[in-house]
Amino acid sequence: MVDDDTIDDLEREVEYVKDEIDDLSREIQDLEKNFSNFKSKFNLERDFQNYLIPFSYEKHMGNFITEINQSRHFSNYEETILNYQKLKKSLKISKDIPFLITKKYFQNQKEILKIRNSKFLKNSIEFYKQAENVSDELKPIFYYYSSSQLFAFLINSLLYYNNPQLTHGIKTKKMYDAHKVAVKFEPVGFFQRIVDFLTIFGAPSCFSIPKSFTLENQKKYTKIENNKTKVLADNKKGLIPYTTGIEISMADLIEFKPFKSNYSFLQYPSYGSIKFSEVNNLLRNYIILFLASNLSRYQPNTWEVILLGKETDLIIKIKEIYMSFGSFYEFVLKILKLIKELLPYKLLF
Repeated sequence: MVDDDTIDDLEREVEYVKDEIDDLSREIQDLEKNFSNFKSKFNLERDFQNYLIPFSYEKHMGNFITEINQSRHFSNYEETILNYQKLKKSLKISKDIPFLITKKYFQNQKEILKIRNSKFLKNSIEFYKQAENVSDELKPIFYYYSSSQLFAFLINSLLYYNNPQLTHGIKTKKMYDAHKVAVKFEPVGFFQRIVDFLTIFGAPSCFSIPKSFTLENQKKYTKIENNKTKVLADNKKGLIPYTTGIEISMADLIEFKPFKSNYSFLQYPSYGSIKFSEVNNLLRNYIILFLASNLSRYQPNTWEVILLGKETDLIIKIKEIYMSFGSFYEFVLKILKLIKELLPYKLLF
């Protein structure tokens, strides 16, 4: 039989253990609080985005531009963009004229370029992360802004416009009918700046100015016949972005046939080529994401019809675009390689 003293001792032991547990709990809470404060003061991801991305951008993009400017072939790029400027001015329908960022321009505008373009890249990454985790109702919004911010990073790192038109360059039409949703092209705006950039740096598309692109001193190139598709044949000027009034339905965009052509616009022995079809696909997907994001924001009823897939199979193609979204980032790397590869040559427009 347990005597009273033993019971008292056990009770004291229990109380002691309880006190120890309470002390340990308080210590754990203090540790968690301190760790939380530490995380807020030393957030690696935040610091990477706020400090390391701008630092890395200034270093690597500065080196990239310097390397191009110091090349003995730099005059080829100067002449290429001069030819393109003349061509755009001759159309008399667009005041968005691109200029090449030179080493001198980069040095003079370095702080502005570093902060702005680092933000574009940071935003693109953030939008992409969010797109992976939101519902299908919201995915196109985040994917579209991720891709547009990525293009903004790329364009504004190598070109500048004195008075850029602050519009999308494309508009959504007929949003009230899932079968008739369409895009309308404008002669100026961000989409046209994307087309300018890609065309200047050797990745033209069916959206580019319809001239015979040739590459001086280069035998291996494929001439693009720019009027061989139904959409382009319906366009009297043969040029989609620079013709006001033309509308293309989302369904027609998804079935756009130039993408079946696997012609390589130019061949480069060092790493391969960017295919004409690849550029078309990329821009087509960008436009479809724009349309879907507008529906999601401004006409959710129509977007719901598309999402359910009862009246149209558009959602199947749109989800394929989601799945292939990583190709946007791969394409940026290809373009940066292509820019160096083109240095020995002049693109004639």
